[in-house]
Amino acid sequence: IVNGIVVGEDGKKLSKRLKNYPDPMEIFNKYGADTLRYYLSSSPVMAAENLSLKESDVADIVRGMMRMLWNSYSFFVLYANIDKFDSKNYKLKTTNLLDRWLVSELNSLIKDVNESMENYQLNRAARYFPKFIDNLSNWYIRRSRKRFWKSEDDADKKGAYQALHYVLVELSKLMAPFTPFIAEEIYKNLTDKESVHLADYPVVDKKLIDEKINQEMDEARTLITEALQLRAKAGIKVRQPLNKFSIFNFQFSNELEEIIKEEINVKELVLDR
Repeated sequence: IVNGIVVGEDGKKLSKRLKNYPDPMEIFNKYGADTLRYYLSSSPVMAAENLSLKESDVADIVRGMMRMLWNSYSFFVLYANIDKFDSKNYKLKTTNLLDRWLVSELNSLIKDVNESMENYQLNRAARYFPKFIDNLSNWYIRRSRKRFWKSEDDADKKGAYQALHYVLVELSKLMAPFTPFIAEEIYKNLTDKESVHLADYPVVDKKLIDEKINQEMDEARTLITEALQLRAKAGIKVRQPLNKFSIFNFQFSNELEEIIKEEINVKELVLDR
């Protein structure tokens, strides 16, 4: 029903006399209104707890989530314009593993955000976005770049365009209450519709959630991280290919095995069960 109190970095209540807070207009001009809005909506102040306002935390949101979101959107726009992707006349088809995973993760996000908002846990809802956007930028797009670079307009390339367009549009609608301006920019440019704030809020499509793919992708990424750490400890650079790498108590699809092999740069992946 009520919010907490915003205090300065000195722990004291914001005061014009003490001048213990940055000028709001300077924050808007430097980091954007969306960033400050998201910072506050994802903070403990939304749960009636005190918040120590730190400009450095606002800056971190710009360098992290906001930049990754904008870069992901810019990446799509760049290649969609080059290939003249038709965003109006397609029916989403996800056959590639990465596309199925991304769409599944998006619908899991929609489910979690809606549940939190319906329970008036707005700060909890807001905190789901950074992880998803990091996965979108640093995993899906990084792993899919070559699919967009292909000269031929094949089915896999179309699938990548469709999946990324679908996710960016739905994500903009989902983020609209938290970051209204960047959500509006992305939505209007990708759909040619009047406003994201007139669109229906996303509803989860449970048929698109594949818990098995989500879990296996998490396990594969954890394994990759550990493998790269082992390489670092051994002083073997990633660009130097390994002949063989053995893993235990894991079982992956052929598609995931290929991703793992590429990420850790190994010729043969041995699955010891």
